[in-house]
Amino acid sequence: MGLGPENVTFLGYPDGGIAKLWGEFWTYDNLLSSRYTKTERSPYFNSFMPGAPYCGLSAVNNIATIIKKTKPSHILVPHPNDTHSDHWGTFALVTYALHRLTGEDQLTTTPTTVAYLVHRGDWPLPRLYRPKWPLDPPPKMLQLPERWLYHPMSDQDIAQKRLAILSYKSQVLFMRMYMLSFVRNNELFFPLRSQLVAKLGDEDESVIKRDHLWKTAADVIVDPTDDTISRRLGPGADLKEAAALLGRDTLYILVKPKGRISPRIRYNIDICNFASHRTMVSLSMGPKNIVRKSAKATPAQIRHTTDGIEFAIPLLIFSSSVRASPGSVFFSVQSRLGNTVVDRTAWTVLRLSADEPEIFRANLYETHR
Repeated sequence: MGLGPENVTFLGYPDGGIAKLWGEFWTYDNLLSSRYTKTERSPYFNSFMPGAPYCGLSAVNNIATIIKKTKPSHILVPHPNDTHSDHWGTFALVTYALHRLTGEDQLTTTPTTVAYLVHRGDWPLPRLYRPKWPLDPPPKMLQLPERWLYHPMSDQDIAQKRLAILSYKSQVLFMRMYMLSFVRNNELFFPLRSQLVAKLGDEDESVIKRDHLWKTAADVIVDPTDDTISRRLGPGADLKEAAALLGRDTLYILVKPKGRISPRIRYNIDICNFASHRTMVSLSMGPKNIVRKSAKATPAQIRHTTDGIEFAIPLLIFSSSVRASPGSVFFSVQSRLGNTVVDRTAWTVLRLSADEPEIFRANLYETHR
């Protein structure tokens, strides 16, 4: 791509393990053992940090250090709706690093951050080398509220991209036409946004008041529908939207599937803060209305509504000695059949105050479709 070796950095974290680093293998005292390298630390001589321990906090620290050192004008991350766990996991890690740097006032520049998509069903189509054709988003992804950004490619750009793709011999050996189907006459990006949560507005946080407000509450997540195996399990397994309201000391999140709540499906939410010592909690309601909560989520409440399932999460869960209440939280929702994830929303940043900075900037290119 025209860069010298000094301009390329490899972190050395495990293939197929990035989502696990974001989830259960977060701290230095709980490392992931890679199924490929059979080690808990990076064995590669060219890793940014030789012997990097396989945990999420190590990866976040590496990413934050690189951002501070390079002072990037642009950051390109995998799309949070990418179905590959390494990809959406990378988005989560980079977002966490960006938010931490912003909160600690460590960013000397304000980079433009946009997402690119690789894995989403049978996209792109046709799976052929068509350099004169446009690269358009998957049709179901057009349900998302933001407009995709198109960056035109010159003939020289297209030729160079083709050669770069073909240099990845292990990938091309098995997926040649799939890889080459990304060589089109434009690059495709997606503008990222955090969401500002609406406040309840008065002292009344009763169930009656909330049920009334849910009718008009703005969505903080819009999830593509009819695009996963959920379509085979009925509309109740297909996540569609999530809305949020902020009370005095409680965050309310309403999860709405495409159809009625399914008695076969477990609806799960993972939510964390952005503190240096992350607090991640998980709550779910499933078949027979059985509720499950991680240890720190005990005070949280879950109930059915006419529109979906409401999670009431006391912000005290995320309090620390440094800050009584988080300024932002990060969450994702899943529908599960047994232990199998049927549908998953993008990880989404919720700003709980208008004073919280927007960590993403868009407007990378002005061409929209």
